[in-house]
Amino acid sequence: MDTESLKEIILKQNYFPDSWLYKLFNLPEVFTTAEYATPDETFNYSNGVSIERFVTLHLVVILIISILGAIAIDMKMQQVGNFIILYTIGIFPVLYLVYKNIQFFHNEIIIDNGGMVIERERFEWKDIFQTFIIDESPTGYKGRYQPTAIFLVIVTKNRAISKFEITYLGAPQKTFAGIIEYFKNKSVKNLSSRPIK
Repeated sequence: MDTESLKEIILKQNYFPDSWLYKLFNLPEVFTTAEYATPDETFNYSNGVSIERFVTLHLVVILIISILGAIAIDMKMQQVGNFIILYTIGIFPVLYLVYKNIQFFHNEIIIDNGGMVIERERFEWKDIFQTFIIDESPTGYKGRYQPTAIFLVIVTKNRAISKFEITYLGAPQKTFAGIIEYFKNKSVKNLSSRPIK
């Protein structure tokens, strides 16, 4: 299957490209990591690189705002006793969920000569067919506003498709795409330089 066909499949799996809304705004775009990378950016990594990744914390922010709003209402209605009882009981499950899922909110992407590790899942270069970036930035506004979301999509040779959010990284997404291409190409060169037994 060619790259353009894969782009269409990725769009159809994640969005509705035939809808009037998509045609009106044309928000998400799919690129190969080679297309998305900054042109002529050079790298010199010998073994590998680790990149910080922060998953969007929309739910945590909503939770904090809700709790603060409830506190304000309780204080205004002078029902502090009710607040203390209800929120003391309710805060423990929330703290437990945050503790159990802290690696989901903050983890590293490791990219090396053999492949990459993301969300504790390892993808070997020899098994990867193609890597893509989904960019939900409005067309024409790239680099000027924070994107809605950016995702890495990995397509393996058996056509399994995995999608990971990379909106908030410890490196620019275009540099990240370049690093992926650097190690992918390095892997291909290493394989081609091996003697045939």
